[in-house]
Amino acid sequence: MGAPAIQKMDIDEFLAWADRQEPDTRYELVGGQPRAMNACSQAHSR
Repeated sequence: MGAPAIQKMDIDEFLAWADRQEPDTRYELVGGQPRAMNACSQAHSR
C-alpha cells in the first residue's frame, strides 16, 4: 500500500480554506496545493 493520494484544490476550495487559516500567514495555490508565502521585506512593503 502506498501513501494516500493528495486531493488537489480548485480556486474556490482554496479561498474557503484560506479564510479559515491564521490571518498573519498568507498562502498561494501552486499546482492545486496551498503553499505558505514568505513574509515580504520592509522595503517591499514601502
